[in-house]
Amino acid sequence: MKKIKNLRQLKREKERIKQHQENLEDAIQDNWHELKDDLKPANIAKQVIGNWIRKRTEAKMNAGGILKSTVTYGAAMLATKLFGRTGNKLAGLLKK
Repeated sequence: MKKIKNLRQLKREKERIKQHQENLEDAIQDNWHELKDDLKPANIAKQVIGNWIRKRTEAKMNAGGILKSTVTYGAAMLATKLFGRTGNKLAGLLKK
């Protein structure tokens, strides 16, 4: 950091630091809201089932041929979409 030689430079540096502080506080606030959202029971259930479906799909895709892999992948995508909709409805019910 350069030496501050006059009052004008001091004021500029103070303003820069204040702006940086506000940016960091906004980032903390955003991270906090994201963390609270991730810890909702419906979202945890979505993540667990989504990971389970993904692992099963990867295991089956490695074990079979191209046709089997394609069918398995399509079924997994369909299950993920259906569960996503069900999870959203479940989240709506839990809020009530």
